[in-house]
Amino acid sequence: MGLNHACPILRPDPAPGAAAPRILSVGRTGRPVESESTTLDLSRGFLSWIVGGGHVVWLAGYHGIIQHNAGVYAVDGFIILSGFVIAQLLLTKNEPYGLYIFRRFKRLFPAFTFCLAIALLVRPFTFGTAPSELLREASEYRYFWWHLGAHASLIHGLVPIAWLPQSQLAFLPPGWSISLEFQLYLLAPLVLWWLGRFGLRGFVVLAIASLMMLAPQVAWRLNNTWSALGAFLPQRFFFFLVGMMLYRFLPRFGKQVTYWQGFVRLGEVSYSTYLVHWPILACLNVLVPAEWSRLVRAEALFVAGAPLTLLCSYCYTDTWSAPVLP
Repeated sequence: MGLNHACPILRPDPAPGAAAPRILSVGRTGRPVESESTTLDLSRGFLSWIVGGGHVVWLAGYHGIIQHNAGVYAVDGFIILSGFVIAQLLLTKNEPYGLYIFRRFKRLFPAFTFCLAIALLVRPFTFGTAPSELLREASEYRYFWWHLGAHASLIHGLVPIAWLPQSQLAFLPPGWSISLEFQLYLLAPLVLWWLGRFGLRGFVVLAIASLMMLAPQVAWRLNNTWSALGAFLPQRFFFFLVGMMLYRFLPRFGKQVTYWQGFVRLGEVSYSTYLVHWPILACLNVLVPAEWSRLVRAEALFVAGAPLTLLCSYCYTDTWSAPVLP
């Protein structure tokens, strides 16, 4: 049975005489990308560099609330974009659930595995060199194989911290959101069915339930069970739902806008950029003199890390990456 269910609340109203929506386009690399909207790809690229910039200042020694919130809001933006794209995908393609999940898995896993392997390879060089990472590294050392197994199965965001401390951050800290993405992919067809079955009332129920997860008392309990990062699906589901509804009202979001090709390329390699920047910065952080000021350290990490991150991202996407699947 396919996933292209009738879902009036999410299916956008076509403009008179409009052609049927397409899900595929071809980027500069000749690879199919998930949406006609280059704006979505550029948004991903912009958000990935916000996360990378946050890690630059984190490793340089700035641990303030602004740096923390910038990274959190960037990931929330990723989740909204994912909700938009998945709603579009499910409403414009008709494929069995198993094939859908297989495609989603192949969308996430190769780059995640590649960057995780890099992080493990450089780990002997970076281990114990950053004071801010000592707690995470202590858990990695004690529960190495458990962490590796959780990451290999993409369930590291599901594991309570009492069972496996620092599970979400182990080895490759940006990778915590990849587990969250996969959880959302697994649930998305059920959400679509629910909205198709119960319409506006069903949306209101989901919206209220997901907003309750953000209430301070509930969020505190979830954060103390699964970590404050939000790698457990209920902690971030509201933003995914917002993205799905955004597709309902703005299905052609940004599709008529053209951009400089350099920015387009940044969007096309945003996923690998989001992951690979961490092991690169961790290695550079070892080489930056500790006596330098935090500002100078941050400048050095960015000046050296940005081109290396771009180079690795381009090489992976153009050479080893499978085509981005619809």
